[in-house]
Amino acid sequence: MSEYRTLVGEAVQNIPGSTGVVEGQVWYDSTNPTTFKLQAFQTAAWSSGGSRSNNTFRGAGFGTITDAVSSGGTQTPPLPAGPINATTEVYNGTSWTSGTSAPLNLGYVTAGGTSPAGIVNTGESPPGSGTTTIEYASGTWTTGGTQNYAAQNAIGAGTQTSYIQAGGVFQPSYTEKNNADSYNGTSWTSITNYPAVIAKGGGAGNYAAAFFYGGSPTPSSGTLTNNWTGSAWTTGPTIPTASSNMNQNNSGPADGALNAGILTTTTCLLYDGTSWSTDQTASNASPDGMSGAGGALPTAGLLKWGSPGSAAVTCEEYQGAKEATKSITTS
Repeated sequence: MSEYRTLVGEAVQNIPGSTGVVEGQVWYDSTNPTTFKLQAFQTAAWSSGGSRSNNTFRGAGFGTITDAVSSGGTQTPPLPAGPINATTEVYNGTSWTSGTSAPLNLGYVTAGGTSPAGIVNTGESPPGSGTTTIEYASGTWTTGGTQNYAAQNAIGAGTQTSYIQAGGVFQPSYTEKNNADSYNGTSWTSITNYPAVIAKGGGAGNYAAAFFYGGSPTPSSGTLTNNWTGSAWTTGPTIPTASSNMNQNNSGPADGALNAGILTTTTCLLYDGTSWSTDQTASNASPDGMSGAGGALPTAGLLKWGSPGSAAVTCEEYQGAKEATKSITTS
């Protein structure tokens, strides 16, 4: 049998900890000399995640693929939507367990940040104010600053100390707004209005650099995107498919948005900071859901859930295209 040295013209290197390996390289670690490693390219893919117990959509969702928080939401089935709740669950990358209930019922919210430092801007069904902000820190809820305008189904993105929100609707008219606010961890500040009236769109980034996309009313706003530069809105690339009621990767960066759960389809679109492209198809159409994104897409993981029916408890995990290490066991 030919040896690797004969076939390739060089010996397999001992590289402890895989430091400095490049795509296509074969190596081994002397701590496990019978297993070769190959640095290969892994395509993006969706897979099944753990199931939630709280059968809801349009609640709060934030965190990462291995440490996510889900709270509140509108109960299903049946549709139309039922009452909202304060039930909280936490995800460890495998399964969901019960968490500390939110201090008020959460519905039609925006949210972001991480499990140690999360933010939820409540939409609250009437008689709620639609201006309440609550913060989450590893199981503890506290009250944050009061928003400057009342909204449900707004677009939001960012962290507990660098958050941006725009648009939404509220009683009694429920017409889309173009208001915009920023949050610094203590208080809200009104910023330049969003370029269009908008609700139920997607968002990524934070106050320093954000990317908002799609939303209702469709089709007029469904293909629109806008970048926030920290001081102004600029027009971004048009979405190939008019999108509203989609999942949001509201904790991810502005140059890595995944448009998933577009209405009732399983189509997913990936934005890389310059243009949109069609990405891997999800197993479930789960619009109106929430996602926890950790790190920069497309390489990071993302967790989504939504409606209708069983999709409100069924979660899917997304792993973006990236280099990955594979084992080659010798005989």
